[in-house]
Amino acid sequence: MNINKMIEELKYFDVTSLNDPQTWGTLPTLVKVLFCLLLTVAVIAGGYFGVIKKTYEKIDSQIRLENSKMVTLKTNAAKAAGLDELIVQLATVEAKISEFTGKLPKVVDIPGMMDDLNSSATENGLEMGNYDFLNTIQSSEYKVSPVKVNLKGSYHEFGTWMSSAASLPRIVTLHDFTIKKRNDSELLDMVITAKTYSSKDE
Repeated sequence: MNINKMIEELKYFDVTSLNDPQTWGTLPTLVKVLFCLLLTVAVIAGGYFGVIKKTYEKIDSQIRLENSKMVTLKTNAAKAAGLDELIVQLATVEAKISEFTGKLPKVVDIPGMMDDLNSSATENGLEMGNYDFLNTIQSSEYKVSPVKVNLKGSYHEFGTWMSSAASLPRIVTLHDFTIKKRNDSELLDMVITAKTYSSKDE
């Protein structure tokens, strides 16, 4: 059958005949070809969206999951690689803490500490006033005995005195200081907490 005859058939084609399946066998050849092409495209599209696309989506999901596992594995591997170094550092810190606590006195010598602080204050031109003993603080490794100290002097004298605390014959740390100007002179009042340390086994 030539093309001209196929085209001639279309002149007598009634679209409403598509509504009756019994007439499909007498449809023009071009209409049959077009129908077969549409049916083929529909089958291919249905196969893609129904099977192939879902398969691709499943594969893509598995790839993302594997990539996520790989990132986690690399992170854990990096942590494991540094674990030995962390263990060594922890052992070093524990040894230093043990050395520090081993040097602490068994008995808290508060009077001795106050004598040292008072002597240092006098040497630096300060006047020590009242002091208050605060509650002892118990840590896991040692005890802390704080004392709130009142001093009178100048900024320079305060700074020199605080620096000299590091050279005292016992471990003394200074904390939480406040400085106020006196109304009756150029001198200043300072309130500061001095802490000394002792062994937990005291």
